[in-house]
Amino acid sequence: MDPLLQPLLRLTTTGAPKEVSTDDAKDQIETFMTEFKMRCGADAAGDAQDVSNAGGVLMSQLINLRNGLASEEA
Repeated sequence: MDPLLQPLLRLTTTGAPKEVSTDDAKDQIETFMTEFKMRCGADAAGDAQDVSNAGGVLMSQLINLRNGLASEEA
């Protein structure tokens, strides 16, 4: 399994929720976004463009989540 997907798949498993601080959550989002951008690359072409576009939607949602965490903390 792709190690980049493991944290996301852990979110889908049922069980007792783990306590995570807002700062830790923001750090984990930042780490995921950085690694995703590095893997995606800046020069996507052809079939990879569809994946890149879908990645843009994912990035947008993650940015909204991160910003929501920041505003919730304030």
